[in-house]
Amino acid sequence: MEFIKDFKKTAIIYDGKKLSYSETISAARFITEDADICKGDRAIIFMENRP
Repeated sequence: MEFIKDFKKTAIIYDGKKLSYSETISAARFITEDADICKGDRAIIFMENRP
């Protein structure tokens, strides 16, 4: 994931829980690997506004 950098601090606070940049990057990697999305592919995520 070249578009997001691990700043070693909180990236998102949702429902009282703090998610770090590292956790956010890991979750994004997991989703892209599971969905078989490769560099250069186009994709859309349609869901509620939450992590």
